[in-house]
Amino acid sequence: MPITLQPKLLRALQENKIQRIGSNSEEKIDVKIISSIAAGPEKLISQGRLRADLYYRLGVVVIPIPPLSKRLDELEALCNYFIIRHNSRLGKAVQEIDAEVLKIFRQYDWPGNVRELEHVIEGTMNLMYDEEKIEASMLPQFFYRSMGFYSGQQALVPNEKDLLQENTKPEVINHIKKDSLKEEVFKFKKAEPELIHQALSKTYG
Repeated sequence: MPITLQPKLLRALQENKIQRIGSNSEEKIDVKIISSIAAGPEKLISQGRLRADLYYRLGVVVIPIPPLSKRLDELEALCNYFIIRHNSRLGKAVQEIDAEVLKIFRQYDWPGNVRELEHVIEGTMNLMYDEEKIEASMLPQFFYRSMGFYSGQQALVPNEKDLLQENTKPEVINHIKKDSLKEEVFKFKKAEPELIHQALSKTYG
């Protein structure tokens, strides 16, 4: 909220009255406010972006919410919630998220918090066809780039599982070693034609 509007909200809360635009009379109100801030209040107050008196008026009950990186035990529940939410909105039938995906998620620091997690889940589901499980190979490239797994124009999936289907030719399969994840990356050049062929077959051209 702009600093110039904050005194108006403070006055309304203190007096329990508001005056509509164009009106000459005040109306009584009885409200409870649930508000949120993305930074520490002391910092915002020192920067002149939050009035101290408004903060003390609003902050009767303060519930600090740790960043997602500090509560990774909630990842699975949040993922399931977003899957249900976007199944309905996107017309999908996703049932679960693979354990390997959760393992990758726990290695990420989530600077965008829960909103970023939902963005990744939604982006993945948008590109799914009739699959019922979110797997590591389905995650968007922008997510792997943000994790630092990137080579040229291709984001690289950081796990040891075969990311190709079981009928993929053995000579196009590569693995990444756990102990040198960032040094040894997937090489997709040989696998790309086979992956394209499989995608075309699966989607009937």
